[in-house]
Amino acid sequence: MRLFKLAFGLIYRHMLLHAALIIQMTAVFLILANIVSTICLNLYSGNMMKNIFTQDFYRLEVLTERFLRVSTGGMTDISEIEAFDPEKVRGELKGDPVFCNEYVYPAFFADGRCLDLIFQDERLIKNTNFLLRGTANIEASEKEEGVIRIITAGGNYKTGDSLRGYIEVEDKTVECEFKVAGTLKKPYSYLSATNSAVSLSASVIAEELMPGQAIAFLDDMPDVTLKSANDYSGFCIYHVFFDDSLTSKEKAGNLATLQKYGSVTSAKEIEENTKKEISIWLEKKLPSLIFAAVIAVSGLSAVSLINISGNMNTFSLYCLSGCTKKRLYAIILVYILFIVSVSFIPAIGVLLISGFFRRLAAAFVFINHYTFITLGITALTLILIPVLFSLFAFRRKPLRAMILDYKKQ
Repeated sequence: MRLFKLAFGLIYRHMLLHAALIIQMTAVFLILANIVSTICLNLYSGNMMKNIFTQDFYRLEVLTERFLRVSTGGMTDISEIEAFDPEKVRGELKGDPVFCNEYVYPAFFADGRCLDLIFQDERLIKNTNFLLRGTANIEASEKEEGVIRIITAGGNYKTGDSLRGYIEVEDKTVECEFKVAGTLKKPYSYLSATNSAVSLSASVIAEELMPGQAIAFLDDMPDVTLKSANDYSGFCIYHVFFDDSLTSKEKAGNLATLQKYGSVTSAKEIEENTKKEISIWLEKKLPSLIFAAVIAVSGLSAVSLINISGNMNTFSLYCLSGCTKKRLYAIILVYILFIVSVSFIPAIGVLLISGFFRRLAAAFVFINHYTFITLGITALTLILIPVLFSLFAFRRKPLRAMILDYKKQ
């Protein structure tokens, strides 16, 4: 206890200086977390789509008249664009294209729990490289008669669980049997058909699956008419897979047909945008990460050395009172450990609660174990380097010399 009291005495003598240092270091930890989380998001999202990047995949964003009217402030002189009907468009395309849309409906289970099921086509689900718990293999899962396969987030269910319940579909109740085909690890990401951007990349398409949601196989759904989640906004997004056997001319013709109905982005374009996004973060943001770490280390080292140099008489008094050199080292270690801990703990607290606040969640979009490992290594570095500098400062002055200097005063 006395050791902590002596270490805290070093902080108390320059309270404002140390308060400013702690605030600065907390900010550095949060900046590091933001940069690392964003880099990890881009890398992970690209990995999620790695199977899709090798296929004739296109993302079609259909601009309906309803969307145009809403987005232009209710103008009435907009001529109606050609109505989009997936079945009609499929008939205009060569081969056997797969249109993957997204549908959201609540499911209620016999165990009292409920989940919002996000229905997606089997081809999209099986080509998404999910991060799963255990040895689950979504790609190898097979359709079972009367059973809807689901992929959950969190720990309420485990792979292989069978559930009974019902789905509320357009004011109808559909009784179903469900089977958990896999459970996601954090960050519980899936490929959404709702997000959009001018420069479409994997990180834009990837979205976090909330604990109250689950991915469901649309192909397993009973013969019930579903209304797409996009249909309510008038802005429809489809993930389209072309037949692999098409010739280059047929692919070009299919692409031209899709472009009549909206904006089309190919898998190749998405892959290039993803690589460019990752490159920008690694080239432009990684130096910022290193610079922030250097600032934190140098700031703490400078303050600790200045503080130790200014308290040499105090340390000499400790030695005169019987304090050993090892004891002095312990005081310095506790002093630096306290500063780093008081900076590190609030930063970790902000990261842990970020998911509950929209603005914080936007800043820390992808918090995973790599984020905490990076912060842990940074914290360890912040402790070790100033301690080594302090040891070097004491080593240059023997204990006997410190005592004699104090006696001469």
